[in-house]
Amino acid sequence: MFKNLTLRSTKRALTTSFGSICFGSILIAIIDTIKSLTKAESENDDLEVIIKTLNYCCNYVFSWIKNMVKYFNIYAFKEVVIYGKPYIQAAKNTWTLCKTDEMNALINDCMINTLFLFAYMSIDGLSAMITFITAILMDQNVDTVMIFTIFAVLIGMFIFNIFSQVIKSGITTTFVCL
Repeated sequence: MFKNLTLRSTKRALTTSFGSICFGSILIAIIDTIKSLTKAESENDDLEVIIKTLNYCCNYVFSWIKNMVKYFNIYAFKEVVIYGKPYIQAAKNTWTLCKTDEMNALINDCMINTLFLFAYMSIDGLSAMITFITAILMDQNVDTVMIFTIFAVLIGMFIFNIFSQVIKSGITTTFVCL
């Protein structure tokens, strides 16, 4: 029953559920377009202060809506890909999941993000320390040591980001499937 789940989900995402994923993504594109229009209008110097203030408020509201839709889509897309549901049905199920489990998803994400923040800092500190000590032991000048240290921190951050995204995806999938 659980054989080749990742392969089957990937195939479903790229074939039969592709339209549902595009539909969910176009909602974000529409919000981005409206946000861009309000932002462009607020940069016009000929407008009154009240109009500019309203445009900035609209821009803020659309940014908030966009972030909420993106967060919501994470869970809806999991249902689309795993179960092969259309986007509207997956969105309704996700909304039901949010109502029944109240704030569990948000609390779950906050705990995971805090854990990953500490892990990022630890990995970056460890990378910097090891690179710094290695470069000093090799009798490198200070400029070279700093360049190596910065590159080590960036490489460590990128590598850990790959692993953390996989872990976050697994946690979100587990939340949706249970």
